Amino acid sequence: MKKFWDEEWTGVIGMLAGCFLVGMAAGALFGNLAYPYRGQEADLLGVYLFNRLKEEKIATRSYFYYLLEQRMRGYLFFALAGLTGAARLSAVGGMLVMGFLAGAGGSMGVLQQGIQGALFFLGANFPQALLYIPSMLLLLTEIYRQNGKIWRKSRGMMKEYVLTVFLCILGGMGGILLETYGNPLVLSWMAEKM
Repeated sequence: MKKFWDEEWTGVIGMLAGCFLVGMAAGALFGNLAYPYRGQEADLLGVYLFNRLKEEKIATRSYFYYLLEQRMRGYLFFALAGLTGAARLSAVGGMLVMGFLAGAGGSMGVLQQGIQGALFFLGANFPQALLYIPSMLLLLTEIYRQNGKIWRKSRGMMKEYVLTVFLCILGGMGGILLETYGNPLVLSWMAEKM
């Protein structure tokens, strides 16, 4: 029986996590440098939306379809990019961009609202991040490992790739369900406490 976890997986995950951290540091730096040049409208809009969240419920069906389209677009892009010669580049670029967005969002939250902004940023990503992060990390790790040479490998490797992509998409779908139905509860609870 084939061993699932080996040194290659550890090295690839370590390298991709390093790319995420580099992107996060760049995003935090960007957030700190761009903060003085932001428009005040963004602050007012955030406060307005946060207050509306306290008062109303979100139309979950339309929100679910919106999230389904937005989130699955990324999974589909990376799954198809994994079949091309740009597989490693897309995996590294994806981790850098995700780290950049996390760093920029987190630093802007802290700069605008202090500790409450950091907590709100974390709450806005909970509980869906519990499924999004591992499924995307697994997908990008598999893409990096295969390096677009899936066509030259055995049929078993193609089945393994398709199964991994399918499992990652299921993880993404679970994240969408958590974001649609669980996250508004977390945010409304936070709105009451803050």
